Amino acid sequence: MLFNISVSDTYYLSKPIKSDYKTMQLQTKEVDITTLSDLIRKGHSICSVFNQDIFKLKDKTTDNFKQSNLIILDFDHSIISFEELLNAIRLKPTIAYQTFSNTETDYRLKLIYLFEEP
Repeated sequence: MLFNISVSDTYYLSKPIKSDYKTMQLQTKEVDITTLSDLIRKGHSICSVFNQDIFKLKDKTTDNFKQSNLIILDFDHSIISFEELLNAIRLKPTIAYQTFSNTETDYRLKLIYLFEEP
């Protein structure tokens, strides 16, 4: 299944810093789930699709929102670990991963659910 997602033109080896967010550009791409997983694994930022095909984070506004096939749940400072969370939930995510900021004592992770219809 192919779907549209916005992807950063740059990949990151660690959590982007403030200056990275100011210069980050995202572009709408048509991908499948394997490609999306690879982009995330390589350190690209992702988000919903907006009205411009190429845009900066400042352009991510409600008025510019176009569509999304994904629901992304972002857990910061979770009290349960990645493994505990995955074992506890009934509806398993399409993609799940620990973010750059995750540590042994400060759990940070994302669950992504893909839907056929935007």
